[in-house]
Amino acid sequence: MKDSTLAERALLGALLQEFDRVSPIVQAAGITSASFTDEVCISAWCAMELLRSRKPGIVDPLTVAEKMNGDDGENLLALSEMVESCPTSEHAAYYAEQVRTAERRRNLHLAVTMAAEQLSKGGAVDAVAADLLAAGEASGSSHGGPLVDTFPPIRYAHLHALEVKPEETHIVGRGFLRRGAWSLLTGGTGIGKSVLAEQMAAGVACGKSVFGLTVARPFRVLMLTAEQDEETLKRDLEAIAEHDGLDADLLDQNLQLHHAYALDGPELVTALDGEFRRGKFDLLVVDNYQAFSADDINGSREWKLFITPISKLLKEYGAAMLLVDHTGKPAERKGWGRHDSVYMAAGTSRKANGARTSMELYSPAEGDERYRLHFGKNWERAGVVDANGTPIRDVYLDRAPDAHSPFWTPSDDQSEPEKMVAGEREVVDYATAHPFDGVRKVADATGCSKSKVQRILAKHPLLSHGRDEKA
Repeated sequence: MKDSTLAERALLGALLQEFDRVSPIVQAAGITSASFTDEVCISAWCAMELLRSRKPGIVDPLTVAEKMNGDDGENLLALSEMVESCPTSEHAAYYAEQVRTAERRRNLHLAVTMAAEQLSKGGAVDAVAADLLAAGEASGSSHGGPLVDTFPPIRYAHLHALEVKPEETHIVGRGFLRRGAWSLLTGGTGIGKSVLAEQMAAGVACGKSVFGLTVARPFRVLMLTAEQDEETLKRDLEAIAEHDGLDADLLDQNLQLHHAYALDGPELVTALDGEFRRGKFDLLVVDNYQAFSADDINGSREWKLFITPISKLLKEYGAAMLLVDHTGKPAERKGWGRHDSVYMAAGTSRKANGARTSMELYSPAEGDERYRLHFGKNWERAGVVDANGTPIRDVYLDRAPDAHSPFWTPSDDQSEPEKMVAGEREVVDYATAHPFDGVRKVADATGCSKSKVQRILAKHPLLSHGRDEKA
């Protein structure tokens, strides 16, 4: 076993012996989940962090073992060995420094490797030199704390010389989904967010543009869903693949689905870390936040415990994430601007603040039959344009005509919806409730003229089909 791994286990042993006294020492040293390399240590650390955040915050081997990934008995045995590997908690500061030193060395080695790779690809020498300088400063500072050590300083010289390469970092659009960042997809319960997320995941896996969002090439996609079982996924993906003309081999090769109906907390982080390490995925799709979060889905603390370790994984493995979230209960939104739609996600506003981009799926407006996919935060990164090449932030979508074969498709009519005229609400309601009545019967029932009913129904193709031939 490597010395660094021994130090990791001994440090966790010190925490298990006297957590309340050792925890401030560990935090001051800048220890995070990224400081550990052993998977058992990572799982134990995440479990301790979760327990520390909760009241009463009891952290002992038994409670930690229950929160770790895997068998409770095996976890408890591993934790007992950690405690035995630490003769006294008085050595906690020494073990913490050993772990941080090993982490700095790994980071410096990674920086050198990346620098060599950038130079081999023709990267700017000034930018590479600036990166190495920042990495060297971080690795050489033994008292820099978590800010300098974990988040190396960015110099203006680096920014000035930085060559942005969209083909390497952008996965969807103009960075709407990009490596190291995440996007938020919100909508009401039952509106069809899951099918939309599945359709985007399948399109990215096959390198095919979807809903006007460009996808440069096929990417590796990992999708976790808590609510869609195999039967539902079969129904959805077969319908999507047929409608969008997707390559079955590419879809099978690049899209990995999991019906993860009981996964959250440290177990979720550990599972994602393992899959990113093994599968080298470019995009993570999580459907939905409520299913994979802690008990209080509206709490800021619970949100932070969910998103912080996942954000670190996105940075570490260079992946993007699409996070699906329900909207909250209807509330007064008078005075909201178009940029405020990102705050529609249920719960804490930290979701909106942390998301780099967002999109919201809306039900049809009054007098319209089309759904609206609205690009909210940093909408320009979507890169969606109309027929004239003008950037737009709304795409109108139609549901599949058969609910048993669900998919979304851009509507032929992408114009802004018209406001209802007098009598239109009555005609629409009656025609919806009486699909087999002819135009004359609709006119008689609503008190409108036959010609007016025809004009109104012409705005609603699904309601007008076949009525002209009926008496």
